[in-house]
Amino acid sequence: MSSLHQPSPDTRRRLDWILWAAVTFALTWSALVPFTSLARVTDGLLGGDVTPAAWLPFGAAAANALRNHPRALTVVPLAGLGLSTAFELAQLIIPGRAVMTEDIILNALGTWLGAGGLLLWLKNH
Repeated sequence: MSSLHQPSPDTRRRLDWILWAAVTFALTWSALVPFTSLARVTDGLLGGDVTPAAWLPFGAAAANALRNHPRALTVVPLAGLGLSTAFELAQLIIPGRAVMTEDIILNALGTWLGAGGLLLWLKNH
């Protein structure tokens, strides 16, 4: 009978932070670089804004990295709120981008749902 190799806690912690950094990079790239053709596809398929769904992985990855923190469900959405606000402020100077305050709220909601969903799943498994 073979068993899978389990990484050490230090390695696991590093991998959790690397995953969070990769998700954050992808989210930053997608927020600051206009994808007009992708926006038309998602608007046509989903009928509107998919902003909160894009922030679910950010919330889940951050909650995974902070899963032992007693206030992870508070800290992670606040980080999403701060990052989303920074993105919206950056879009003030990026041509072709629109600043929408409701995006900040929806992004924080998506972050909270991603974090809460992952923490609930971890608690039950």
